[in-house]
Amino acid sequence: MEESQSFLELQLDKEASENLSEAARWGKLLGGMVLGAVGLLLLLIILMGRQLTSLFLTSSEMEGSEGDVLIIGLIGGGVFVGAIVGILMSFLIKGANRIRQGILRKDQILFNNGLANLKNYFAMYGILGILGLLLSMLGLLNQ
Repeated sequence: MEESQSFLELQLDKEASENLSEAARWGKLLGGMVLGAVGLLLLLIILMGRQLTSLFLTSSEMEGSEGDVLIIGLIGGGVFVGAIVGILMSFLIKGANRIRQGILRKDQILFNNGLANLKNYFAMYGILGILGLLLSMLGLLNQ
C-alpha cells in the first residue's frame, strides 16, 4: 500500500516559501494591529462612557436610568464586537504563525494546520460580510 500523499502533490520552492513567509509576517502584523486597535477602542468606550451618555442625553429626552441602560448597551456592544474581532484575529495570527513555522521546520502537518486556520478566518469573515450586506439591504428597504 502507498503511504498517504498530498492530494495536489504540492512542492514549495524557495520563492514560494519566501512569499508565504512574508505573507505570514504581514498577517501576524495585521492581526496584532487590529487586536490593539480594538482593545484601545474598548478602553475608550469604558473610560468615556459617561461623556458619550451625556452627549446622547443632550440630543434627546432620555431620563437618568435610560442613560445607564445606554452605557451598558455601549459597553456590551463593544465587548461583543471585540470578542468577534478577537476570535477572527486569533485565527489569522495562529494561521500565520503555523504556516511560517511549518515552512521553517519543513513540517507538513503544521503547515496544513496553518492553512486550516486561515480557511476558518476567511469563512468567518465571509459569513460576517454576508450578514453585514443583508443588514445593509434591510436598512435600505426600511427607509
